[in-house]
Order: sequence, then C-alpha cells, then structure tokens
Amino acid sequence: MAATPSFPMPFETVECRVWVPVESAEDAYGNVNAVYAEKPSWTGRCVYSPSRTRYEQTSSDFEEGRPHGSRVTLTVYLPKSFSLPLRGARLAVYPTDDPYLRGKLFDVDGEPYSYMRSNTPGDYSWQVEAVAHDG
Repeated sequence: MAATPSFPMPFETVECRVWVPVESAEDAYGNVNAVYAEKPSWTGRCVYSPSRTRYEQTSSDFEEGRPHGSRVTLTVYLPKSFSLPLRGARLAVYPTDDPYLRGKLFDVDGEPYSYMRSNTPGDYSWQVEAVAHDG
C-alpha cells in the first residue's frame, strides 16, 4: 500500500500572539501573581474559529454592576512548531478584515497540549480553547 502524500491545509492564516505568564515577586502579603510582559512570548501564524463549545449562563454572568456579562470563546489552531506551555497564557489574533476581533485578548482555557505531531495532517497540531469575559 503506497503512502498518501500530506499536503498543507488550505486555510487562511492570521498573525497570532501568545503571552506566557511569569510569576511576580511576592507582594507584602506573600501573594505571587501571574504577570505578562508587554511584548508577546511568541508571534507567528495561526488559524481561528468561533468556539463550538456552549456554556450555560450562570447567575455570576448577570450580577449587579454587570447586567450584560458574557463569555466569548474562540478556538485557535497553532502550528506544530509551537512549543511553549499554555497554562495561564493569553493570546490574541490579528485578522485584517475583522476590527472587532483584531487584538482582543483571550485567556487560554485549561492546559492544552499538541496532538501527536507525526499523526496530525497539515501544519496545525494545537487546538486551543480561549475565553474572554465581556460586559
């Protein structure tokens, strides 16, 4: 049986930036917080789509002072060459044709890992769910 050739996926890519958190020094109360550098930890190309995950709205989404709260989700596909830890990271995509989404910061949900690169066709082996809280 002959091997089937692998071809790059025909998806339009956009600029993508990822900020990996670093721990701050302890504050006066002994707390250590995640901080993010102004410059991204990684800049490259990615593919994105609105997330298909549906979240139930809870009372915390509609509390006093935040009556129009919402949870916006995005699925971002990062290239096989990406190799940074994503737990607690932030990311943004920069499509040229979508000014609302361009540069909007999202928090990575959970701790994603790459699919097995050798068994993943195309250029992208990371499927990253990200979330922004608006309102």
